[in-house]
Amino acid sequence: MQIKPGLPTPSSPGIQKSGIFKEKTTAPKPKLTPSPLDRLQLRSEKPVSKAELVSRMLVENAQIKPNPAKKQQIIDELCAFPAGCLKLLSKMGNRIVILASSQSIRAAGVIKPLNPQNFLEAKSVKTIRKKAAEAMAKPREGKENPELEIYLDLAKATAEEIQIAFLDQKTATCTYFNSYRKPVTLPRGETGEETLTRLVSSLSRPQSAEQLKELVEVAKALNPESDSPFLLLPDYQFRRDPDGETRRYKTEDLSLMKDWSRAAGMYRRQERTVILKENMLDGIVTARAAGNTSLHEAAHALDYAVETSDPDYYREFDALAQAKFRQFQAEPEKMISPNCLSGLNEFKAEGIAALMGKKKDRLEKLDPEWYHAVKNLVKRADRLGEAADSSPA
Repeated sequence: MQIKPGLPTPSSPGIQKSGIFKEKTTAPKPKLTPSPLDRLQLRSEKPVSKAELVSRMLVENAQIKPNPAKKQQIIDELCAFPAGCLKLLSKMGNRIVILASSQSIRAAGVIKPLNPQNFLEAKSVKTIRKKAAEAMAKPREGKENPELEIYLDLAKATAEEIQIAFLDQKTATCTYFNSYRKPVTLPRGETGEETLTRLVSSLSRPQSAEQLKELVEVAKALNPESDSPFLLLPDYQFRRDPDGETRRYKTEDLSLMKDWSRAAGMYRRQERTVILKENMLDGIVTARAAGNTSLHEAAHALDYAVETSDPDYYREFDALAQAKFRQFQAEPEKMISPNCLSGLNEFKAEGIAALMGKKKDRLEKLDPEWYHAVKNLVKRADRLGEAADSSPA
């Protein structure tokens, strides 16, 4: 399981970074004070092992009794990745959190209440509108499934807290592009504010007139152009927390809080955090997945690391992944595991986990082209990590 990108957030209470972060540096020459440039060029004397790289990303959970065996298991499993891959993950600030089966996903510090003001930043709204217009205008002749490609492009264009919809005046329908929600049919002759009210009410399900009023005001601020076919809508809901306070959470985050009891782990792109459930570390329901929990979630992290570090290269990989995903949907017997059918990101992560785990040969046999694409992605990550490690700190 994996979630869309954003900014990292600080660790929650009770979770502290583990590992030793001080690096040994070459001692300066006697009686000489190194210049700032000299300091930048200092290097670690001793290479860091893969086990140490993984250990540095692990964080301690004060609510779980330390389990050296589980920690060592994760280290051993993730050491299947080349050293450069682990260096890239570490360089990007990824961390690994283990939660007890009884702990809420909020204990990992990856779900925070929202502030409505976050939706009103003009710069981000303008960027989303520009990307949406580009996605809709992009030529797609000869594509097998142009609607899916538009969906994928628009999903990448939007912020997580904002839902984007396309208003078709001819059919009076509004189609959401970054969710699985069905199109909404609009009454003929409805005003712009009435449409916004209808859509945000359906999207966020407010429980009071005050909540609906807030959502409509935010939606109006997001849509200053009344004639635009694109509607930007706040995608958050209100939740009464155990302390009695009502707070706002992303719709996706609320779903995660509900679904966490059935999950074995997940990767949060926003906070660059791999979250593992302690009692599921011995296998991510092995009948459905290509690798164990830690490999699968780290595969999500590696996929995102390459996407962020080398977008030009990743664009080509992603295009092939989309084509293969559509192909395998028609031929599910070629999927490395049933979990691949969950979505494009799961399909990519399962490919990486299979390559690093025990299903490498089966992946190659099922589809040599996809196997080599995944293998090259891991090689790319390895080179990116080694290059980052050799660059000045």
